[in-house]
Amino acid sequence: MPEGSPLPTERELGERSGLSRASVLEALRIPESEGLIQTRPGRNGGISVKQPTADAIALSVGL
Repeated sequence: MPEGSPLPTERELGERSGLSRASVLEALRIPESEGLIQTRPGRNGGISVKQPTADAIALSVGL
């Protein structure tokens, strides 16, 4: 997905997966901590795709 592409909202992800909002939030922490997504709060916020950095790729390969 191109950088900046929006992902479904937390609510939509919960409805699609059958998970609680708390579980969805916890699941989003991993790709966010790896620099793969960005979450912005507020009316114009949301979840979007970020281009992985060289460090993020090296970390994934290392795992």
